[in-house]
Amino acid sequence: MDKSIFNVGSSMVFLQEKVNIISNNLSNSATMGYKKDTILAQAFDEILLKRFKNSASVLGNDSITKTSFMEEYTPGVYASEVITSFEKGTLEETGRKSDVAMAGNGYMVVSTNKEDVYISSASTKRDSEGYLVVPSLGRIQGVNGSISLDSDDFVIDQQGIIYVEGEEVDQLRAVEFIDNKEVIKVGDVSFVTERDNLRDHDEAVFKQNFLEGSNVNMTNEMVDLIEVSRRYQTTQQTIQMLDQIYGIAVNKLGRV
Repeated sequence: MDKSIFNVGSSMVFLQEKVNIISNNLSNSATMGYKKDTILAQAFDEILLKRFKNSASVLGNDSITKTSFMEEYTPGVYASEVITSFEKGTLEETGRKSDVAMAGNGYMVVSTNKEDVYISSASTKRDSEGYLVVPSLGRIQGVNGSISLDSDDFVIDQQGIIYVEGEEVDQLRAVEFIDNKEVIKVGDVSFVTERDNLRDHDEAVFKQNFLEGSNVNMTNEMVDLIEVSRRYQTTQQTIQMLDQIYGIAVNKLGRV
């Protein structure tokens, strides 16, 4: 089969994946703390070359270059990666003391059963043991570890210091990422990364009674969705046209 169909077909697969990403952004536009995703495309021969180079470098060979074979026999465009936008969302006042958000760059630390994850805002509560937790996620970490409170009536100042009945209990731990490319999204609102990609954020600003809204721009996402849908339909029509052309060619050759 002519590689043109593979080229067009791979474009359809990529466009469908892009629709899925945009749809997920739209469905989470009201999810507090959600960071939108974007999918990037790359020619398959470029992806293959990158894989070869990564494998060869382990063996001490960094001299692999693109060949005509790669260009001729590896057609198509494919999704290379999904990247997350770390742009800050708008802070929204909730009036609930249990809500807290980072006013600028930075993330709070939550200890889960598996690992530490990082979030930019949270709706908290005290668990059965009195620790401050993010429900269904884990215990929020302070500079002294997990935070134990004797009351639900607590105050968090802008430096993240927690007070109960006027007495200082602990201070929320804040970190920032050194390289966002090394950060992985887990679920919709939390992230993980290696410890050597973190640094303490000593100048972090906290806002009690606030949550961070998503950074999804509904208008932009709808425009992108319409554009991708149109491109998908055009690509689908192209495949149908190619199929008809090949059908005609086969029938005529069969008569010769």
